Amino acid sequence: MKLFVLFFAAFFTNFSSTISTNEYTLEEALQKGVIQLELIGNSNSTHYEKPILATLKNNIGKKVVIRIISGYRIESIDNDVQDILTTQEELFVINPYESKTEKLSGMCIQHNNRAPSEGDKYRFSGLEKGALLAFSQAVDSSDEQTVSAQQAMWVLSDDEELYDLINYGGEEEWKLAKRVAQLSGKELPSKEAFKKEVAKRSQLKAQLRGVFKFRFSRAVPIHIALFDENDIVLKEIYRKMTPKGEHVVEYTFDALPHQGKTIYAKLIAADDVLLSRKIDL
Repeated sequence: MKLFVLFFAAFFTNFSSTISTNEYTLEEALQKGVIQLELIGNSNSTHYEKPILATLKNNIGKKVVIRIISGYRIESIDNDVQDILTTQEELFVINPYESKTEKLSGMCIQHNNRAPSEGDKYRFSGLEKGALLAFSQAVDSSDEQTVSAQQAMWVLSDDEELYDLINYGGEEEWKLAKRVAQLSGKELPSKEAFKKEVAKRSQLKAQLRGVFKFRFSRAVPIHIALFDENDIVLKEIYRKMTPKGEHVVEYTFDALPHQGKTIYAKLIAADDVLLSRKIDL
């Protein structure tokens, strides 16, 4: 019995060692030539969900596990297109000499640049530092892949106002404001002042209504958001977990801030943009 236990322990140790040897962070795998990497924009997603398509080719004769760390900077080749920070740790298993394309979770860190599309090429630029790294990892740990979190990311990356992260003004957004204030060094308003700003921004001065009709075979999280002509999100106006079946969703928003512009209302289900409405104001 003792011999069997020792043999099992030795086998388990060797097995664990083999597994750990075959696992690399994306940065390690590139440095060691284990994989080749191609990065392009994902036009089927928004810039705050799954904006990057990564094609990873295994260069060696054994299976590898590639770990994506939250906070990797994915840098656009085109200076007019957004850079992206990864915001979800993910593991991709790739067989010997196999190529695999995966969608990476991320958020924009250049508010005034246009969103990535399928023709836009990117390069890996290593791990970000400081407040942006800390916040990208906070998004991961709390699973806050939302418009409000994207707005909060812009507060850090583009030195914007804390109030700009308001969409609905609930407790989660107040917690976001506190976290971003701590990371950025910006002065945190009182909770009362935050609530007043929420009330102010929720007043509809020129109400516009729209409708989306859709059908799902299973329950799906959806949200509706407004985007500008560069596919940059302006505001989320609806979010809900939708049961399977047919649905008609009516949404409203304040059109006054967008007068004279062309905007788009988009229905996003899980990670994909399903429907888009062009609105000339």
